[in-house]
Amino acid sequence: MGNEIGFEDRVVCFIDILGWKAIVNNAVSSTENFPLALDVVRRIKNFWDFEAEHPTLRALAPEVSIFSDSVIVSALLAKESSIHDMLYRLLHMQLEFAIKGVWLRGAVTSGAFYHDDTAAFGPALNKAYALENEIANYPRILVDETLFDKCREQ
Repeated sequence: MGNEIGFEDRVVCFIDILGWKAIVNNAVSSTENFPLALDVVRRIKNFWDFEAEHPTLRALAPEVSIFSDSVIVSALLAKESSIHDMLYRLLHMQLEFAIKGVWLRGAVTSGAFYHDDTAAFGPALNKAYALENEIANYPRILVDETLFDKCREQ
């Protein structure tokens, strides 16, 4: 994905791992806490690993980027059921982490976005970040209202 130069129409999610600083600082001060930090990152990656589930679905797999407490997930909007799958996986990821006491806050939207193994940028990410930063004041993942119409189309 993202092989061509230029933006693609993608469904984009920006997630903030709340309390990440404390998780990481505790991991440094206690070897017992390091597995939690590593587990959080690995579990996030696993939620989006389609190839592990079904190798034939690799073409549908979303791109995932993790930097510190920020997670960016995007998938081509043109792919069948990309919005539904994104929302389904986000719901389950949010629930699994909440059970472990790790809280996520984020937003999901769609629009022009570029995402590959080395870069993630575009107006859709700016919008998702603004929604997360300005509106989602509590642990939750907001869904941009424009996605509802697109959901009906898929």
